Amino acid sequence: MGGSETGRVQTRPVVSFTEFQQQESGKRLEPMFRRFSQAREVVPWLRPGQSHAALRRTVARLRAGKIHNIDPRIPSHVMAGIIEKSIAQDLMMQTVIEEARELKQMFLECEEKEETARGRSLVAGFHRLKKSPEAADPDSPAAEKVRRLNRERRNELGRPRRRKG
Repeated sequence: MGGSETGRVQTRPVVSFTEFQQQESGKRLEPMFRRFSQAREVVPWLRPGQSHAALRRTVARLRAGKIHNIDPRIPSHVMAGIIEKSIAQDLMMQTVIEEARELKQMFLECEEKEETARGRSLVAGFHRLKKSPEAADPDSPAAEKVRRLNRERRNELGRPRRRKG
């Protein structure tokens, strides 16, 4: 372990949330852009709802000569290649979209954790202020701040209902 001469354990450097976002974005976006740049040919997009399995069967039939292309000017093996490239393009887009969703979800979770930590810190600061000697004097600015913060927290969290009886 590091820091043996002082008797302390070396910890990881603290990275801010924005630095983390930038690092993580770079790690994840770079491979996405690399995949986009690998697409050399522009092929037609598949219609929504088309099954890749059905298209692969069609490609196999076109290559075997069991079915022929509707347009006689396009050879069957060329049409089969175009369909295969369209499937590959569709799969690439699905992968990129899924990675973007995962990145967004990760950022939302990190923001939520940071917001929770910020809230805990504010509550801890409020409690420290409440216990301070300055807050004991009802006319001091610290006491006024404690009352204002207490009122804000009570309005945010709500007040438990009084029970009759």
